[in-house]
Amino acid sequence: MPGERVYPVHNLDTVARMQQAFTEKVNANREAGRRAFQSGEYKPFTGFAKEGFHDLFAMGLELDQASQGSIITQVSEPMSQIAEELGVPAIFAGKGDLLPHVTVFNSPFKGVPTEDQEKILAYLQSDVSHLGLLSKILSGLTFHMNELVVAPASYLCQSEFTDEQGAPFKARQLSEEIIKRAIRSFEREEQIALPGTFGFPYRWDNIFHASVARITDAVDPDRLLSFADKVDHEIGQPLRDNPIAITVA
Repeated sequence: MPGERVYPVHNLDTVARMQQAFTEKVNANREAGRRAFQSGEYKPFTGFAKEGFHDLFAMGLELDQASQGSIITQVSEPMSQIAEELGVPAIFAGKGDLLPHVTVFNSPFKGVPTEDQEKILAYLQSDVSHLGLLSKILSGLTFHMNELVVAPASYLCQSEFTDEQGAPFKARQLSEEIIKRAIRSFEREEQIALPGTFGFPYRWDNIFHASVARITDAVDPDRLLSFADKVDHEIGQPLRDNPIAITVA
């Protein structure tokens, strides 16, 4: 849109590949969610395990208050009302769960002693790493979320790789290089190879999304399917014509 800051990807092959990846992931997640609802084979959300955060370095984007409010009023609250009506236990972004946000990447430590993790994190959190500068570049950018994927863990996303998606795409690439530099810095200072591994378990072209709902208990499949159908009809379909604009704080 006029006046908005974007960092487009100019390589048309990359854009085509990313659009295909986005489309495939949305379709696969939606189909997997429906299969889980039909079979009842899913793990209800019972809270974030402390262990899962102990060996993890993550970079997330906080949204401004207006964007958080838009997601809560247009997605979380109506989903919550449908869930209550159909007897589906769940928590929602800003309503029992964390406020709406977007995670740029999760990077786990595996087999790395806590002391060595702390040294690498100190580097990443310093001005030398440039992660802080990267976050400042992302601040103020606006994205348009047009797709709601209903599953045991539902999310809102931008399903099209438009010019808006150039920034997070490039940010994930740069983050990977910054992490590699942090490892080289550690190995140079300590004069040893990094014990264990630290890096990206997922491709940095992972789809741009925000979690909006998590099922918290086992539920009769018919109720879950009714929930998915009603949410898609009443919330998902209108979003495809009128996306929610979100802005990074």
